[in-house]
Amino acid sequence: MKNLGQVCFLLLVGLSIIGCASKQSVQIKPYTSEYAKEAIPKSIKSLLIRDLRKNNVVATISENGKTIHEYSLNTNLRSWLNDALLKDFSTANITTNKNTNTSLQINIIALNANFTMQLIFTSKGKIKTKYVKNSFKTWKISMRDAAAFENFLYENLSNSVINSVQAIVNTIE
Repeated sequence: MKNLGQVCFLLLVGLSIIGCASKQSVQIKPYTSEYAKEAIPKSIKSLLIRDLRKNNVVATISENGKTIHEYSLNTNLRSWLNDALLKDFSTANITTNKNTNTSLQINIIALNANFTMQLIFTSKGKIKTKYVKNSFKTWKISMRDAAAFENFLYENLSNSVINSVQAIVNTIE
């Protein structure tokens, strides 16, 4: 019985340590289609997404101008964006057709979020197409680890997808 008590104690201590461990990489959940505009039949020949970011770091925590934590993205951003766009293309009635002259290329230039200890949260993200560039800034009270950045990045990437689809709908003939 004494050994059982020690085992239970060690198990509780171990679970507490694991539960308190901070997350070290950002995982973005799969996109849920949010495009809610009128669907007008349009076609594109192809969709090419290129990830041109210089590194995989998407979130940092800074204090006094120095980076104290960096978090990498544990999601394939090119695939995530491709899946998100295809979901909203379906909702917007945009199809692929080899006989169409319009090809779409998206270059991911940067995806960065930075939390500074001075209670200023600045996040910048850019997804560029010929017609769309998205940037965002938001205030947050606290960001302690990579998990804290996940919803923030998801919401801003989702907004980028919606804005991109709307721009594509408006420009495709």
